[in-house]
Amino acid sequence: MDFLDAEAEEFPERARLRLYIREKGTEKVVGNISIWREEQRGVWVLGYWLAEELWGQGIMTWACSEVLKRAREQGVKNVVVGRIKEGNHGSRRVLEKNGFRHLGDQGLLLDGILQKEWEYEIEL
Repeated sequence: MDFLDAEAEEFPERARLRLYIREKGTEKVVGNISIWREEQRGVWVLGYWLAEELWGQGIMTWACSEVLKRAREQGVKNVVVGRIKEGNHGSRRVLEKNGFRHLGDQGLLLDGILQKEWEYEIEL
């Protein structure tokens, strides 16, 4: 069992709004996208990753559209937030193509190093 399967067992509410991206012709997971509820802030959060060799092919833009559609169908209505590392222009385009609005930049302290992130939101 990989970490995605383990997370699905531990947090089943996340699994209902998760898409696995698999390599054509195989079952190998090459990416995933999910939306989950962040209770502290009262928002839904979008997160995703894709194997680097597949970047720039429109795969994540399509996957983002699909998971947002599923969220709407399941009654998610409030803001969905996407956070990406500053400088990740590919991810920025994924969010913008799906109608997200740039909120601004924020700093995140990770292992004593300040990392900037871009924050986006969309109303469903």
